[in-house]
Amino acid sequence: MDLSRILILAKESENILELRTGLILSGYDCDIVDSENKLASREPAGILLVETGESPVSTGLFDFLQRFKEEQCIIIVLLTDKKVLHDL
Repeated sequence: MDLSRILILAKESENILELRTGLILSGYDCDIVDSENKLASREPAGILLVETGESPVSTGLFDFLQRFKEEQCIIIVLLTDKKVLHDL
């Protein structure tokens, strides 16, 4: 597991681009991927950041992340809106 390599699963936005820039300036190798399908074609990473925004994690995404974690041996961190956490 290469913890210096981070993938961000998210649609490109100003906040996500700022996050990527900050991670790169901190010494991480970081890429943004906008779909689950594109994750498989990327070089393995140690950390996956998943931006969910204001939406709760769907069952399909949750199942995908479970399988991906088992296949890749990767740390997964959800980036979500505090409203989503409040609704749990």
